[in-house]
Amino acid sequence: MNQGGPYIEFNFYFNEDTNENNYKKVIEALLLTNKRKYKVVYLPLSSKSEKINNKPIAIWQDGSIFSMDETDNKVYQKGKEVYVFFKKIVKILQPSYANITIDYGLQTPYDIIKDINTSSIPFENFYLSHNYIKELNSFIDEIKELGAYTENFEEIGFYYSTNPLFNPKKTYISSNSLNLIKTKIFNIFLSINKSD
Repeated sequence: MNQGGPYIEFNFYFNEDTNENNYKKVIEALLLTNKRKYKVVYLPLSSKSEKINNKPIAIWQDGSIFSMDETDNKVYQKGKEVYVFFKKIVKILQPSYANITIDYGLQTPYDIIKDINTSSIPFENFYLSHNYIKELNSFIDEIKELGAYTENFEEIGFYYSTNPLFNPKKTYISSNSLNLIKTKIFNIFLSINKSD
């Protein structure tokens, strides 16, 4: 997917403002966090998403360490750093939703609701803004019941993680449970689309 990867990807979708302003916000946020080695890119839209005004924006950083054995403590340490950085930058940027992936992007709202059979990978470590999704409480309870790591980011939004590398408790859930989470997100985005 990416040249020179693997990359750890921090992907963001902003429901408001222009692509240019959102890109500028990401660059400014990176300056605040003193990150040096990164690449900021627009993620491509599918042809079906061309009516979407805003493109997802990604921060790419070297993710070669994640090619190593996951039982290596260095991998977990780097995963913890990734989680801490994601938490910090989400609080600065306050996107509509965001995720952490390795060499895998983020879909627009249009693509999420148009393909329920899409990969579950983008939904392994996912953030949703309270401002973007009003009815999160029941969803949060359901995610907890499925065993995912969950955390409120200072009342601005909700993060869950199903990948042990990207949460402080090293929580992992089965692929079946992750597919259930993906379906719940699909239904949330479908209801948003119907109300627009």
